[in-house]
Amino acid sequence: MPTFSIGGPSVNTYSAGVLGAAFPDFRMDYPEAARARWGGMTFEAQYNAADELIRDHGFVFVTRTPRHAPCVVLCGVFAFGSAMAVEALAAATRKSPLAALFRSGEKGFAAVEGRVIGLDTVDVTVEVCRVLPVV
Repeated sequence: MPTFSIGGPSVNTYSAGVLGAAFPDFRMDYPEAARARWGGMTFEAQYNAADELIRDHGFVFVTRTPRHAPCVVLCGVFAFGSAMAVEALAAATRKSPLAALFRSGEKGFAAVEGRVIGLDTVDVTVEVCRVLPVV
């Protein structure tokens, strides 16, 4: 049975376990800082002059459970990023790289970004989408 886990390692222990085991080089510098790191890339949330969050990042991790069932972790630097990850996966067109990654059954990673306006997320785009080698 496929598993979907929503929420990052600081709020979801299942996500923390999957990320620690399958994606050990992924780091979420939260709450100390508003950023995540993976594969030499840094994904940092941005604030405006009034210290309001205006840009966030979300992540889609595709792997397998110990019983070899599909497992997807959706999370973000903040909750807005988690929502962006869900939105990006739900809106992926049939021929998009994100949909292809999801359907492939391969281990993979995608990062999305978007603007935050009040409590809304807009202009969500996929920044990175990669199939990863299984080790």
